[in-house]
This record gives sequence, structure tokens and C-alpha cells, in this order.
Amino acid sequence: MTNPVSTILVGAGGYGANHGRTMLENAIPEVHLTAIVDPYAKNSPIYDLFKDTIPVYNQLEDFYATGQTAQLAIIASPHHLHYQQCVAALKGGSHVLCEKPLVPDLKTLNLLDEEVAASGKTLSVGFQWCSSSVMRGLKSRIIAGEFGKPVFFKNYTSWPRDWKYYNRNSWAGRIKTDDGQLVNDAVASNATSHHLQNMLFLLGSTMEDSASLNDTYVEIYRANNIETFDTCVLRGDAGDAKVLYIASHATNYNMPNPIMQYELEKAIITVGVLDREGVCIVHHRDGRIENLGNAMGGGITNNIIFAARAAQGEGNVACSIRTVRPFTALIDAIFSQAPIHNFLENHVHICTAEERTYIPFLHMDLVKCFNYGMLPSEIGYAWAEPPTHLQL
Repeated sequence: MTNPVSTILVGAGGYGANHGRTMLENAIPEVHLTAIVDPYAKNSPIYDLFKDTIPVYNQLEDFYATGQTAQLAIIASPHHLHYQQCVAALKGGSHVLCEKPLVPDLKTLNLLDEEVAASGKTLSVGFQWCSSSVMRGLKSRIIAGEFGKPVFFKNYTSWPRDWKYYNRNSWAGRIKTDDGQLVNDAVASNATSHHLQNMLFLLGSTMEDSASLNDTYVEIYRANNIETFDTCVLRGDAGDAKVLYIASHATNYNMPNPIMQYELEKAIITVGVLDREGVCIVHHRDGRIENLGNAMGGGITNNIIFAARAAQGEGNVACSIRTVRPFTALIDAIFSQAPIHNFLENHVHICTAEERTYIPFLHMDLVKCFNYGMLPSEIGYAWAEPPTHLQL
């Protein structure tokens, strides 16, 4: 790249602050931040980094109304605003990098796909694991057949969330906003969605594709006072391989990293097992061990660089609409087909001192699910309900 890509940031709070800090403090040469769009910019944790040097607009349309444009728009706003802001940016002449989740359902994904095609621009999705140098290198080796065929990919994430988490805005844990916009915010679609998407991504047949699941069974539960669910266990088939995804915000044990175990014919690949650094290790069945380093391998920085280079026609985005289609289909099916079960009342512990709700020993129950590759109902826990067979 000869010149940095002119970039606007939509949303300077929450995860948008991470994008802003990455660009302003790390001085990524591929991009030049020229404007910020956020009606509450003064509340941003990075406000001091841009208040005197970068113009701020309340709405994305206000920016384009000035006659300006930007080569790249990074959208890190509340989820229910993603579709309309992506469309506004594309119509304004910008390529787009939008944070996950891109949209809440397949219908909206299809509409956005049409808008991208009509614009002639690129759109990338902020699933950092898809742009991780470690994960991309690992996927290329899986595709090449170095480790043999995939057998069983598993993920377990235990990330407790307190009442402040669900009360931090008006849409957390909601199905729709007060004005009727679809959100579908839950443990599987938001906080731990990276871990589910990464398994689908690694199992995809090309670097752009992710695997679709078939014969998938899911159980979803809630302990917190929310509309959606805070615990999810699902198992499905990706071709000949099995996929098991377990995630909960209702445990009382905080894991620093998810536990990932990807079993193939010739190796077992692990991430986050007994370490706090998220190191990816390849355990070859012939006894060799490879340390591939931190599994995130660049994270947000790589997302931005991939998007900027694609905006200048120098390569493809790391994660496209095509890449997230199987994930979106799966989340859409869960929300539209699976009933949400409340944990049994006598299992729920409300801790007012810590302002959180959790299920004692749920963490250990889910560890057993991970180890055995089974759903809670298959093990026979007292709190478990029959699974839903998703029609995908």
C-alpha cells in the first residue's frame, strides 16, 4: 500500500473504543482515521485521544451530507444498527468493516448481501479469529490435509456475567429493542460467538468458506432475568466431523480463555488449555508438539489491515458475508426453533453482594459435557431439558 486508507469509525464506545485505540495508539500505517460518528462521543473511554484532532458527527448520514467520503467505514455500533449503517456506508461510497454479529438473521443477511453486490464495495465482518495469522495458517494446513480429516471439534467457554452486563444498555439479552428492531442478543450470538464461528471457519473447505452444520441438536437455558438465553450447548455434524459448542454466562467460575480442542486424524490441536495466554498447541500423534503462539495472532489489528487492503484492491477480506452465512443460519435457527428453558428455581443462586445470578456447580456439569462430548440431557442432569433438533 502506498497511501493510508481514509477511515471513519462509527461507534466510539464499547468495542468501538478498542478499534479507535488500536488505530490511534498503534499507528497502523494502512489507515488514517479522519472522522468519528457517535452521538455520545464525549462518553467514550478514548475521548481524550480524538477530541482535539478528529471531527465528530452524530449520525453517519451527517458525515456523508457534507460531501465527504471515506474509503473505509468501521462500524462498531449497537447490533440492531448494523444493517442500516452498513447500507448507508456502502451508498456513501465506503468499503465496510462491521463488528460481529453482523446481522441477527438470514433474511437481513440476504438483504445486505444484495446491497454489497450493488455497491461494488467490500464488506468484512469483525470476527478476529478469522483474521488471526495463527488460525489462518492452521486452516491452510487443515485444508491441505496435513493433519488428516477432522474428527471432533469442541469448545467450552465459562464467562460469568453480572447484572451490570445485562443492564449496560437497552438491548443486552433482548430479542427486540423497544421500537421493534431485531437484536437476538445472547451468549452464542454475541460474547462467545467468536468461538463458535472459529470452529465453523476452520472446517470450511476454502479460506473464505465456513462449514455448515447438519443433524444439529441444541439446548438453551437462562438463569438471568433476560429475554434470551445465557447458556447454550449444541452438537452437530460438519461433514464427517462432529462439532460441540458449550458456552455459559450463568456459571460461577470465570475461565480466562475458552477451552478449544480440535481433534483430527493425525493431531489434536488445543487452545487455552491450562494456560492464560491462549496459546495454540498442535499435538501430533507421532509425539511431536508445536507451539503456534497466541491464537488471536493479531486480533483487531489484522481485521483492520485486511479490510484496508481490500478497500484498495490488494487482496480479499478475512471474513465476508459468505464466511458468516453458516453461523448466521445457525443462530437464526436457534432463535426461531429452540425453546428457552429456565433453570430450575432451586438451582438458581441470586448473589446480591456480587450483583449476579448463577447456577452453583454448573461449570463442572458443563466440563463433563465437554469431556464426554454429550449434551446435558444425554448425561441426565436434573436441570436438563430435551434438545431441539434444528432444521437447517
